[in-house]
Amino acid sequence: GYDEKMKKILNYRIDRIKDVELIGEARSGEEEFKALDMESYLNEHFSMYHGKKEHVTLRAVNVLLDSFIDRFGTRNVIYTTDDERHFTARVSVSVSEQFYGWLCGLGSKVRIESPASVSEDFKAYLSKIQRLYE
Repeated sequence: GYDEKMKKILNYRIDRIKDVELIGEARSGEEEFKALDMESYLNEHFSMYHGKKEHVTLRAVNVLLDSFIDRFGTRNVIYTTDDERHFTARVSVSVSEQFYGWLCGLGSKVRIESPASVSEDFKAYLSKIQRLYE
């Protein structure tokens, strides 16, 4: 939905919206919605969580290619062969803890190649979790 105060499109969980009523006013944000590429938007965001939008290069084992295509699609993504066992994907994502959680689910089968800032943030995220178990 469009937030009039913030002047941008935000995610709202429909299952948590209460007391909805039709107010009969013109809808705001029509131009923003027209400009929105919904497929790209959905591919970039993980479970509705926002973060800084980044172009991230990931290196993964070939067996994950279908999972990557399911997650990111083929439009606006660059897939290249790295070697006989790996591929790289340059994807646009909103970097968030949900994105890092998705990476954790893939374990040692995927690695953040660039940018270094995202790789460093991911390492800090992992360290924070590891400290809980020390």
